[in-house]
Amino acid sequence: MKIGKQRGAKEIYMGRRQMTQRLAFSMKAGFALAAASVGLLTPTASHAQVGVGTNIPPMTRGPGISRPATPAAPAARPISEDAGLASALARLNAEGRSRGDESAIWTAISTETKVPVDALRQQRAATSLNYGELIVANSLAARSGNNFNKIIALRATAGSWSQLARNLKIDPASLTARVSAANASLQKGKTRKS
Repeated sequence: MKIGKQRGAKEIYMGRRQMTQRLAFSMKAGFALAAASVGLLTPTASHAQVGVGTNIPPMTRGPGISRPATPAAPAARPISEDAGLASALARLNAEGRSRGDESAIWTAISTETKVPVDALRQQRAATSLNYGELIVANSLAARSGNNFNKIIALRATAGSWSQLARNLKIDPASLTARVSAANASLQKGKTRKS
């Protein structure tokens, strides 16, 4: 009975030892892959030297040690705006640039966002946002419960206004509607003066 217990303990010890060795090997392999991906390892052989059936040259970290290279990661694509929002922003900004008198555009933005004109001008001076982006940023702030500065900080990490809206669980179409409404009120004012 005593021999069986000793033998069982030895098997447990050997099992733990093997697990430790496997873990150490996988950690070394992980380091080699990570090092290859950041360029710490250098190629040492051409495809022809590696042999048949491979298209990845080996990478080494020292004499006689070779590890396969990791394939290059795909380039990050910039996140673009939803087409409807991008179009509405472009129309409003073009209308704002074409007007000699800015008071109408500031009034339209203030009407849509419920933010006073002076505050909007300060926001534009501080952030260099265009007219449409002021509507979007203030709309997101009002709908999400965040302040304007927090929305600007979140926009830097989100990649686009549309993505930020989705992150905040707000439908980007509602932003498009607000920007379009501001543009429509500008167009009404333009036809009245004509």
